[in-house]
Amino acid sequence: MAVCTLALAGCSGTTSAGGPSPSVPTPAGSGSPSAPATGPITVPTTGPTDWPTPTTTIKPRPGRAALDIVTQIGEQCPHRPPVYDPRCDPVPRPNTSYTVRSEKGDVVAEGRTGTDGHAHVMVDAGAYVVRGELVSGYQAAPERGVSVIVGAAELVPLTYTTGIQ
Repeated sequence: MAVCTLALAGCSGTTSAGGPSPSVPTPAGSGSPSAPATGPITVPTTGPTDWPTPTTTIKPRPGRAALDIVTQIGEQCPHRPPVYDPRCDPVPRPNTSYTVRSEKGDVVAEGRTGTDGHAHVMVDAGAYVVRGELVSGYQAAPERGVSVIVGAAELVPLTYTTGIQ
């Protein structure tokens, strides 16, 4: 899970530009500044559009780029919980067909994901549209645009949704 640490009002220091920190805000009607923070607060940076925060470790062949296609079923919970819950993370959808098309619409690659819902495709640098197959019970076939450069690998999550959220 990705997190960010926030500094709260009441901390001192300098801004990224090197100047003094902004003044401590005063809550309306209190006449006094907010109480200083006792330490950093860790806030999850995940949400329904980015659960989980996956990464890719595939390495493209020399002179090529790589697409790490992941087919998954999203919306494991009927609503977004107020606190991150891993039970709501998308789950892999294995053995799913996909098509990779160029900007011009030419089919560059077709295939099926493995038992883990992943497929690795080597492509030339450029822009592509990756689309999963239409699956009964889901609203639409997921589609995602992606641009890659030589030597780069890009994660391409294709998430199937039922619309329960």
